[in-house]
Amino acid sequence: MKKLLKTLASVVFISTTAVLTVSCDKNWIDYIEIERPDPVYAIRKTGFQNFAADKIDVNKFVYTYDLIDEVKFYLTDGGYDLKQLNWEVVRNKMVLEKGLEDNLLRNGTYIFTITNSQNGNDKITIEQKITNSKYLPDVIVETDLKDIEDNRVRTILMRMIFRNLGLISRIDDIANEMVNSDKINPEADKVTLDFGSFDKENRDKFYGTTTLTYRVVDFTPDWGPGPIDINDLAAKGNTVVNNDLGTLRSITPYQAFSQYVTNNFANKLNYLSILVNDIDVDGYKIALDSENGLNAYTLTFNTIANHDDGYPSYLTGTIVLTFRYFGINPI
Repeated sequence: MKKLLKTLASVVFISTTAVLTVSCDKNWIDYIEIERPDPVYAIRKTGFQNFAADKIDVNKFVYTYDLIDEVKFYLTDGGYDLKQLNWEVVRNKMVLEKGLEDNLLRNGTYIFTITNSQNGNDKITIEQKITNSKYLPDVIVETDLKDIEDNRVRTILMRMIFRNLGLISRIDDIANEMVNSDKINPEADKVTLDFGSFDKENRDKFYGTTTLTYRVVDFTPDWGPGPIDINDLAAKGNTVVNNDLGTLRSITPYQAFSQYVTNNFANKLNYLSILVNDIDVDGYKIALDSENGLNAYTLTFNTIANHDDGYPSYLTGTIVLTFRYFGINPI
């Protein structure tokens, strides 16, 4: 008990602003101040008395350009001539020579410094962190896909996602922009993704260029001749099959598919190519799951019997996934 009280006492003393030292031999009390760093504010200013910094919530902006527009609005509202203001832009501690004309959609910590050519005492510093870049070299860090079973576009893209797990949250964007894109033409051991230059007015599109490399290793079924039921494949290796997606905030087929793969094939990624090519993700169906109460649904994927590209189909059967959703009825 004494040890416990001593520990609690030490925690209380450490958490206070100052440490109180009491001497038993002398009648004095000594305060030892603990140095604390200055608080970090997203916007700091000196001068610029008419600039309403407190009206700007930096954290609500996901793009630099929207923040810049709001800052300019309040500068103009405060009576400042934008032509007399100078902007310095730093990203990840490196000055961008083009300033506001540079590509400000890339990931990084930005520091904007604004000075006034009409008043040397005016200075504003704004810090913003961007993590939603769609510049291909920013989002595809691992470009060597290692061994893949074939060089079909879906195979390559799914392997790219599982080599760069941060892309799982963007699987719908990848499906919409890349799966059927005529800009992706795989070669025997590599493919170049070229989605052009950045356009600040079209921020939701991938852009930039990157090259993915791989080695095609022929797929040999390990379950014997003929196709296999998808549910039996999921159970291989003593896997406890989990088709419950839990509670979803939004319902998209590729997000559901990626979660199904993560649940049941995390240690069997050699099956990725047949999963992504032999399961009809785009033909999904949603239905009410009345047996499990309100807000319960099922999502069904069928397998593809024949491919137009000449590749064999290895899977048969149907996947039935369950989930809960509290938004507008998705059916």
